[in-house]
Parts: sequence; C-alpha cells; structure tokens
Amino acid sequence: MSNQEKQEISIVDEFGKEITFIVEPFTLSESMNYDKVSVFSYQHLFPYGKSTYQVKATTPYMGISYFIDVNIPNNIEQSQIIKAYSYDYWIIGGTLNNITLNHTDQTAKFSADVSWLGGLGGANVYVKAILSGNLLTISTRM
Repeated sequence: MSNQEKQEISIVDEFGKEITFIVEPFTLSESMNYDKVSVFSYQHLFPYGKSTYQVKATTPYMGISYFIDVNIPNNIEQSQIIKAYSYDYWIIGGTLNNITLNHTDQTAKFSADVSWLGGLGGANVYVKAILSGNLLTISTRM
C-alpha cells in the first residue's frame, strides 16, 4: 500500500468490541474545506515533506476524528506536528463533555469525558497521535 493512500485497520478487543483506526491523506486545499477500557494503537509511516492527514478512531457506538498537518524533513529527527484542528465526533447513547484538542511538536490528542445516558457511568476517552521521525502511532481509549 502506498503511503499516500488511506490506511485502515480494524481490531477486536478482549471484550469483543471492534475498533477501527484510519489515517487518510488530504491535500491542503481539501483540508481547508473542513473548517475500564484497554488502549489500542496503530502505526503509519509518513512521506517526506509537508502533508495533511485525518486521524480517526471508531467503535460501533462512537467515532472521533481530527486533522493534523505534519512536516517530515530529510532529517527525520526534526519531524513535527505543525497543527491539529477541526475535530469531529459522534456518539450513540451518551454525551461528550470537557472536549480538548491539544498538540505539541510530537503529539496531538483529542480528549473528552463521556457520560452515558441512563446513568451507566462515564469515563475519559481519547484519540492520541504520537510522531517519532516519520512514524505516526495512533492510540485510543474509547
């Protein structure tokens, strides 16, 4: 699979819940149109140069996504996440509160508190992207 193609993987956790990770390239002009739980992860290699990707994680009852702009120079030790923005989410049977999307040069993280309808409790959920060289690792707790 080419590094410039959408990459998607689905896994099933130890409770039988399916989690899907997606990393999808976007050209800059396209991206401007978009103004107790285990942790799972997925890895993606970026091409050299500047690019925009949409990071997504979904389960049957929740989905979270956001865009990141990354720069991978010839010296990949200087790679960085330039920007994290335009988050989106959906949830069935609950609400998300205290939503944040933060980033540093190496990390982008969407985080929120989930409250389930009917008093079934709550937890913190996140989708985190960590850049190391030209390797992006996505992890989630949903």
